[in-house]
Amino acid sequence: MHKSFFLTLFAILCIESLGFTAAQAVNGVGIYEVKPNLVIGSLSYTSGSSPTPLVTIPNSYYAPSSSQLSTYNYNTKILTMMVMKANVGGTFMAINCTGDKWTTHVGNTYTFEASFTGLASDQGPGNGVFATYSRPQSAEKNLLYVGYLLNLQMAISEDFVVRLGFANNKYPIIDTPLNFVWDPSTNTIIATVEMRDTDNQPQFALAFYDPVTYLFVISNMYGNSGDTFYSTTYLGAQNAYTFASSSSGNSLYTWDFSDGAFVSTRSYETQILAAF
Repeated sequence: MHKSFFLTLFAILCIESLGFTAAQAVNGVGIYEVKPNLVIGSLSYTSGSSPTPLVTIPNSYYAPSSSQLSTYNYNTKILTMMVMKANVGGTFMAINCTGDKWTTHVGNTYTFEASFTGLASDQGPGNGVFATYSRPQSAEKNLLYVGYLLNLQMAISEDFVVRLGFANNKYPIIDTPLNFVWDPSTNTIIATVEMRDTDNQPQFALAFYDPVTYLFVISNMYGNSGDTFYSTTYLGAQNAYTFASSSSGNSLYTWDFSDGAFVSTRSYETQILAAF
C-alpha cells in the first residue's frame, strides 16, 4: 500500500478540529504524571494552571515522547491509550471523558509495547483505533506497520507499510515523525520532528507532509533549543498548541498554522505528556 494513502488515511482518522467550536476551543483532555501515578484530567489552553484530575492510575506511567500512544474520539469522548507499568508492559485502556466522573475500561497487556509508535481513532461509534508499530528486528529502520484495535483487542496486520523521509531540516533527524495533527483548513498533515542542534541539545520543530515528494518538510515553527515537544493539538481558528518541557520548566507554545509561524510561548504549571 502506498505510503501517501496511509498518511492521508491516518490524517482523516485523526481529524481533531471538527470536535470543537470556537467557543469550546479553550479546554481539552490532558495526560500527565504525578509520580508514581498516571493522571488524566481536564485542562485549559488559555491558563497556565494545572489540569483538574479526573482519573488516577496508580503506579503507572506514560510512554516516552518518541511514541504517540494515545488518541481521542471527539464524537464519543473516548480516550484510548497505552498505560505502562514497570516490569509488566503496556496495557490498552479506554477512558470515557464525559460527566464529572470519568470511567475506565482495561484491555490487553503487551510486553513488546516499545514497538508501538502511534494510535489514531477512527472517530466512529465503535471507538476503533488504528495503530502503527515498528519491528525492532527489521533490517529497515524507516518502516512502520499498521494494525487495528477494536474493543481494546489488537489485530496485527502488515498490509500497510509506511516509509518515512524528511526535507529542509537544519539539523540531523534522530527519530520518526511524531504526534500527527490534521489541519482541515489547508488539508495538511503536520508532525513533530526531533533533531539535535550543534550543541547536541534537543531541537524540535513542526513539519508539513508533502504528498508529492512523500517527505515531511520542516517548517519555521521551531521550539527553543532544549525544549522537548510532547504534544501538539489543533483546535481550529488557525491556532495550534504544543506542550513542551525543558530543564528550566514547562511551557505551552501557540502557533498560527495559516502562516506556519510562532505566536507565543508561556509557562505551564504541569508537564503535559499528551493533550486533545
